[in-house]
Amino acid sequence: MSIQAWLIKKIIKKIVPMDKDFNLRRKKTDELAKNYSLASSIKTQQVELEGVTCEWAYLENAPLDKVIIYLHGGGFCIGSINTYRHFTSRLAKDTGIRVLYIEYRKAPENPFPGALEDTISVYQNLLSQGISSENIIFMGDSAGGGLCLSSALALRDNEKPLPAALVLLSPWTDLTLTSKSLEANAKKDPLVFIDDQKNLVAAYTQGKDVRNPLISPRFGNFNGFPSILIHTGTDEILLDDSLNLVEKARKDGVEVTLKLWKGMFHVFSIFPDHTPEGKKSLKQVVAFIHNKLRTSNFVSSSKVQ
Repeated sequence: MSIQAWLIKKIIKKIVPMDKDFNLRRKKTDELAKNYSLASSIKTQQVELEGVTCEWAYLENAPLDKVIIYLHGGGFCIGSINTYRHFTSRLAKDTGIRVLYIEYRKAPENPFPGALEDTISVYQNLLSQGISSENIIFMGDSAGGGLCLSSALALRDNEKPLPAALVLLSPWTDLTLTSKSLEANAKKDPLVFIDDQKNLVAAYTQGKDVRNPLISPRFGNFNGFPSILIHTGTDEILLDDSLNLVEKARKDGVEVTLKLWKGMFHVFSIFPDHTPEGKKSLKQVVAFIHNKLRTSNFVSSSKVQ
């Protein structure tokens, strides 16, 4: 772990909001996000797709037939366009691919399956526009990573075309909160805490079966799934959410690439300018996306360092 990462872990404990009042926490999280700027040369455009608010982030020369759908983290309760614009704009710049952020409905106001329904509706809207599923990537962090999996499960079970690949950053895949890493890494993880996870689960599920694969995709059947890339830190209390998912998906015949980052904290990948590990993680994600969308020769106006 780099010195920069060590320092960031110390800072995170002091500045990241953990209020039980979700409305207050959302406001504080968005306020923090004002410290991060939009990537240069990137344009943004808010749109309504199937009644769901979304935001495009793109370079002027980005191909119109390829899309990265981004699903944000925040335990299904926190996070917004403003919170994530710093990363979606950077992702759009470094890949040269249009990124579509989905502002899915959040709990507790809109519990499961609100976020799932919104994601599927937007994805199907893109297909109706003539964008091929082979040219779409599902990408998300934490709860958004789990939502990528749940959405793909629902699409597969309804015999709908699946995206070209899934990119999961520190995915939350098991809402039963029974994994060993929850306790083993409790003192190492500066961002995720078991008591807070319990509150988030209660808000999202509201009494529904947490072992439902559309809630906890770790318990799903991944037959027929596209390739999956996972980046996770070894110090996360959600580490087992990735390890158990990888084991199950590989048994189901899925091509899974797992990258474990020693000593790194939850969703470090979405802050590429803060640590060398985050920068390397994004570079690897970019290469994976280019490979899966067959755009390896595409050159954006940004050069990944």
